[in-house]
Amino acid sequence: MQAEFRAGANRVREVCWRALTSSLLLLALSGAQISAQPVKQTPQTDAATEERRELELLNQRLAKNQKYLPATLWTLTHAYEDKQAVDELLHLLINFFKAAEKHDEAALKKIGGVKGFKQRLIAFLDHQDGTVSGSSAMLLGIMGDERDVPAIAKMLTDAPPATLKNNGARFASIARGRAATALALLEAREYIPELVKLLGSDNAHDRSGAVSALAFMKAGTEAKHIAALLETEHARDDDPGGNVRVAAIDALVSFGAKEYLPQIVKEMFDEYGSEVIEAAVYGVAKLGGRAYAGEIAKLLDKRFNNRHAATALALVGANEHAGKIARLLSDKEPFTRQAAMLALGILNAKEYAPQIARLLRTEEGWLKDSVALSLVLLEARAYRAQILATLRRPELGLIANLDFPPAFDEESERIRKRLETSYKLLRENR
Repeated sequence: MQAEFRAGANRVREVCWRALTSSLLLLALSGAQISAQPVKQTPQTDAATEERRELELLNQRLAKNQKYLPATLWTLTHAYEDKQAVDELLHLLINFFKAAEKHDEAALKKIGGVKGFKQRLIAFLDHQDGTVSGSSAMLLGIMGDERDVPAIAKMLTDAPPATLKNNGARFASIARGRAATALALLEAREYIPELVKLLGSDNAHDRSGAVSALAFMKAGTEAKHIAALLETEHARDDDPGGNVRVAAIDALVSFGAKEYLPQIVKEMFDEYGSEVIEAAVYGVAKLGGRAYAGEIAKLLDKRFNNRHAATALALVGANEHAGKIARLLSDKEPFTRQAAMLALGILNAKEYAPQIARLLRTEEGWLKDSVALSLVLLEARAYRAQILATLRRPELGLIANLDFPPAFDEESERIRKRLETSYKLLRENR
């Protein structure tokens, strides 16, 4: 198995992955670049006009869904089983986009144009390697349209459930889970019942993919089925990382399903899954707010998760726990210290400014930036000179250090604006 994974990560494949990702992202970011000109400057024909329309539609979809490309291509080039099939798929992608970018009519015709390109992608949906078929489904979800939905939906029932390799070690196929996500990207809501059925699969990838797809489709009416996973997952042994529970918690939060708060609170005290705990902490903070601050604060004594607890308490404005958060300023873990100082800054706990300022003498690099940002939030003018000397590029620090879960985008934006205003006043000495 290791030899195969090393083969997947060799230099040639890394170059292909990076080049392809960069090429597709550049095309997406350029707007309608691949469709800005006719395929060939000749008198208009119905076929040429139709081909340009197809290119425009594909380019629009690519621009909309570009953020899903890197992970899709990374999976394709690192977790495969059939090297030859991956090579064929990569060559198809490279040849098509190279031809489209250069408006090479002959090369596009050889591929069959957009329709031929998509037909070849669809052919990969039947491949026995779940990474190949699942990645192909994602590519169609990213760049395709409603005409591609039936072929992808067929995978929900027809894709191989699992594959065996490396002397019988069992690796669950990712195909159906990726197909579920692709259907969500294509907004194929008519398949919501099939996605609900997939929640009962014995494959963790199926379940997590179905949950994420239902969340993407805003299928809040199915919240009860997703919430049930928080109970049933504990009896399974096919998802040691807790990915299904993380997806379930995130989905319930996106639905605003406060009725399931008791179940999510229980997940905060999971014995093993740190990612589950993290998702639960922020989920409880978002759905329960300050009313659940006491429960969240219990995690301030739990290593590795105390930093998430500190941040969550700050986001809900739980000033009553500032003293407990301040204890983490001396924690041996740098990420914990960072979370504590920023949490105190968000809470505007000015009484801790001297304690935070002392860290300017001991912390280094990126963490020193966080110290300065915390002091800016606290409007600690007594340390103006040290702050300005530290924050050479404050806008970059702002982006890097206020990385909250998507559910807190509004809160994050308010904090950013507050930070920008405070920094401007401090810099102008007003």
